[in-house]
Amino acid sequence: LLPGTAFVDLALHTGHHTGHPHLEELTLHTPLLLNSSPLDLQATLTPPHDGRRTLTIRTRAHAATPDDTTPWTTHATATLTNTTPADPQVDLTVWPPANATAIDVDDAYPLLTEHGYTYGPTFQGLTAAWHDNHHTYADITLPEAPEADAFDIHPALLDAALHTIALQALDTP
Repeated sequence: LLPGTAFVDLALHTGHHTGHPHLEELTLHTPLLLNSSPLDLQATLTPPHDGRRTLTIRTRAHAATPDDTTPWTTHATATLTNTTPADPQVDLTVWPPANATAIDVDDAYPLLTEHGYTYGPTFQGLTAAWHDNHHTYADITLPEAPEADAFDIHPALLDAALHTIALQALDTP
């Protein structure tokens, strides 16, 4: 499974090359399963409008010819902007946040594995989570990793933050 952080990285890379370096929103639609079969990757942008562009990331089985009609699968869409985002108006002086309900994460990774989301040890960083009517909060720990200092934010930390979304989706009847 391609980590969600790869889509973030691709969106930011695209944004930096198109004058829209800020990621306002990213929506994951379909997981991208990685195996030995080659894939074609397509990243398309809408024309700029009000300082924003919409990015769509798709793949399909590798096309043998340019006129191949193999359908594309949409994996993610993103809104890229050329303006710096405002700081969120969330009070984090109390932890866990007041009025937030705990999310049971004790069996998170076995449950995710049962549903086809298997994460290696470095990507199993979710240790606690809570939600309220508007936000999801999480405690995430990065296992000792010698390469951790090579990143502004380690991909495993960002990816583990997305695991709360998967758990909530699995909990929805």
